[in-house]
Amino acid sequence: MRILTPLVLILGLITVASTALTQAAYTGPQSVIVNTAKAANTADDDTQVVLTGNLAKSLGDEHYLFADASGEVKVEIDNSLFRNLEITDASLVELKGEVDKEWHGREVEIDSIRVVTSKG
Repeated sequence: MRILTPLVLILGLITVASTALTQAAYTGPQSVIVNTAKAANTADDDTQVVLTGNLAKSLGDEHYLFADASGEVKVEIDNSLFRNLEITDASLVELKGEVDKEWHGREVEIDSIRVVTSKG
């Protein structure tokens, strides 16, 4: 009985502590997500981006010109992200990534690509 009482007490404390931890959450300001080409052209380095529009043209070496209703922005898409996707300049795509601001300019480095509608 002497061993059982402290063990039950310890298990009770662990349960209370784990319940408190699972209910805790961050409720402060969230990070900004840019969703237009125009905004991406002026966003800070490492800003998260979700763009929906078209890959207007290839600029060579994994670089493309993305266009939406707000304007155009340069994007970098690794060839591996295209997998077996067939994308034309008329295809509506969703690109997710982050702004990469370097000495030579600003572009959006793409982490994922999804075809919304395929045309052409």
